[in-house]
Amino acid sequence: MIAGVPIARVFRSGLEESVHLGHVAICDVEGRLLAAAGDPGRRVFARSSMKPLQAAVSLRAIGEDLPDELVAVMCASLLHHPCTGSCRSDPVSPVSVQGRPKARARRWPV
Repeated sequence: MIAGVPIARVFRSGLEESVHLGHVAICDVEGRLLAAAGDPGRRVFARSSMKPLQAAVSLRAIGEDLPDELVAVMCASLLHHPCTGSCRSDPVSPVSVQGRPKARARRWPV
């Protein structure tokens, strides 16, 4: 197994505070590997880094644009941010946007 490679370095007051290691694979639409750093075949748990992709699939499933504020909440880790109280709703109920009820997605997002 190949060790992770530096993906990001954090500097504070000119001193390197931390180094974040990781693995990256860049593929084309056919799945062919175009570039890699670390081990491109390593299995990982994506966690919050997948939120923008999940939001894109969800937005496509509802077939209508949402206000930027709601899209930002979909893409971010803002569980305890004040804006989420007014933006979040039950995940299985229709979402109301600007007073208009939204239809449920016809299928679960991937």
